Amino acid sequence: SEFYIGTYTGSTVWNVDGTGEITGSTASPTFYTYQQRTTQGSLDSTGNFGENGTVYYSQSAIVELEKMESELRNTLLLLGASRMFVIAKDNMGIYHLVGEEFGAEVSAMTAGVGKAKADTNGAQVTIFAEERELPTIISAAGFASLTVL
Repeated sequence: SEFYIGTYTGSTVWNVDGTGEITGSTASPTFYTYQQRTTQGSLDSTGNFGENGTVYYSQSAIVELEKMESELRNTLLLLGASRMFVIAKDNMGIYHLVGEEFGAEVSAMTAGVGKAKADTNGAQVTIFAEERELPTIISAAGFASLTVL
């Protein structure tokens, strides 16, 4: 799987077709790619249904970042201070947008450099959003229309 992270902007408009998929956008940010190993990274959504009839969905993306070096440290500092959009590409090649309406923020981060060869050298970042709906699927053409580095 892969994650793509871009700075949240309230001026981004996501174009949605009749099937509910995002087909493009206007004023979208540049997205940066974070490759994940087969067993790394996840995206979960939980529906929250209030007694007073309110509904919202908690969206949580866990991104694994490897090699604790200056560049990663600076990236972690930037992520921790920003609202963002997160696109998760699952193992079936489907793209899911986290934080579509209100943006997402880092809710937890664990970084470390272990001593043993198999210990983690990097960070695990949890990015959390509360939205009115489940993460929206982005069509392949919609994803191709974005600027991704």
